Amino acid sequence: MFIQDLGKEFYELLYGQRILVLVNYDVDATCAAKLLSSLFRSDNILFTIVPILDAEDLFVTYTAHRASVKYILLINIGASLDIVELLEPEDEQVFFIADSHRPVDVYNAYRGNQVRLLMKNDDAGEIPSYEDLFRDSDDEDDDEGSQSIAGMTLEQLEKRQERRTWNEKRLKILSEYHEFNYYGESVAWTFFNLARKLGKDSNELLWLAIVGIYDLRLTGRIDRNTFKGYLGQLKSHVKRLGDLKSNVNLFREATPIDDIFNAPAGRRSCISVTHKKDLQLLLYRHWNLHDSLKHTMHVSCQFRVWHLRGYKRLLEFLAELGIPLRQSKQKFACMDLELRKHIQEWVSDLTEKYGLSKIIDDTFEASHGFKYKFVASDVVYGVKALLESPNKELSPKEKFMKALDSLSWTKTDVLIEGIELAKLQHSAILKAVHDIIEMRAIESAGPFLHTIIPEGAPDAKLFSYPGCLIALARFALEAYVVSVRRKRVLDLPLIVVTPDVNTPGCSLAVGIPPVSQDPTKNLFGTAFIEAGKMINCQIEVTLYDMCVVRFPSEERSNLFEALIIQLR
Repeated sequence: MFIQDLGKEFYELLYGQRILVLVNYDVDATCAAKLLSSLFRSDNILFTIVPILDAEDLFVTYTAHRASVKYILLINIGASLDIVELLEPEDEQVFFIADSHRPVDVYNAYRGNQVRLLMKNDDAGEIPSYEDLFRDSDDEDDDEGSQSIAGMTLEQLEKRQERRTWNEKRLKILSEYHEFNYYGESVAWTFFNLARKLGKDSNELLWLAIVGIYDLRLTGRIDRNTFKGYLGQLKSHVKRLGDLKSNVNLFREATPIDDIFNAPAGRRSCISVTHKKDLQLLLYRHWNLHDSLKHTMHVSCQFRVWHLRGYKRLLEFLAELGIPLRQSKQKFACMDLELRKHIQEWVSDLTEKYGLSKIIDDTFEASHGFKYKFVASDVVYGVKALLESPNKELSPKEKFMKALDSLSWTKTDVLIEGIELAKLQHSAILKAVHDIIEMRAIESAGPFLHTIIPEGAPDAKLFSYPGCLIALARFALEAYVVSVRRKRVLDLPLIVVTPDVNTPGCSLAVGIPPVSQDPTKNLFGTAFIEAGKMINCQIEVTLYDMCVVRFPSEERSNLFEALIIQLR
């Protein structure tokens, strides 16, 4: 059942109730949870937020809370699962699902009032019609298995053939429907629109929605055209809330106190959000220009910095910009002011010569007073690094709470810690890509390419998390394509396998679409599951992304063989 009016059909039901909020370990979901917690507190709605790591964790958490709640909200979890079959809830319990994972499970779509999807019908994809998926069985259908063909009448034989034809058509429809995994609307954006309808939107909540959308963009889950659609709406909200905020300045002594407390939520905002064109370089404000250029995927692949000749070309680019190497290796904030002021203009002049068309693009910046300024992409990388921290002293739930804290403007030190950790993650990714290319570790298996991170690799602990593993796979495929320069590899996907240090005896595998195809649609989620069935191997799909699976390490060769058969 799809919910169209989130205010009346979702939010108003929660007054006087306690709601259990189950959240996935990704940046968009974390932003949505932070945004919702602000709304709930403003209306004194009781809530409990629990991060969910996998399907088993989902079942255990629900079981622990099932007796005390009527309403359960799942954020970036559950849309692709038959949630009623998995959890077996009481009839009076209601599940609200806000999830960007697609396709939506057909049972969730047609379950009725117990499962309510917080998404638009057109955003859910082309769900097959009810008549193509379900039919009422009559008494003769129930007796079909026990009755022999010889004892059937002509009418019964015709009905039996009709049912077989219908079942074959149903299986084909479901197979085509589940062939690709892709993503819908950002959940943080969904809940920001709810806040706007409730008259509770502010720059703080808009910023959370912006970070959620940039998470989808930076992880390749939405394409450029979809991002442009978001961009136009975000710019209009930035202007609208900026105009409201300018009417009441919280730091101006002449502002009457009544004007502050009686102002709409947007006017009480303590941060400002601006839109601008900016360099799309990895964390360069918190790093140095030299390392930021080297670790930015499209720049690194364009120059091929893993080769000595490519690295010299990067240095040539810096020299032509007029930036001394010593300056480029200093922290960006410590560079000469004149260099920092003109660097975007100088880079823009050289984009065509060096083929860096993606290096300048739209971004949003939030500032709190004069000290703290962050762009959306930096926040995404920082929060993601905190969620996937390799620190064994912290439990997954503690990592999530730390990531949630990093989105508070009173705890920017936590976000800075996440950004420092993000630097280490991306340094490990570049080093791994360098080793993969130099050692020619990517091999062809016919319909796909594959590479294996060896057991005991120093950075394997970082790649045991889905987000970091996907980033490595995307980088490795781009680097391989520009290195070998064979047209055939443009049409080949890549599978990366790494030991899962968090689960002894298991490995993680991720499948990435070819660079010549739509990167937002991935068939590996279904392919891994079907391959597992062929070899009778248990494949555990991660909740983070269906293209990342966990499997017993000893089954790796068998899994590859089954995938070759599947993808031919």
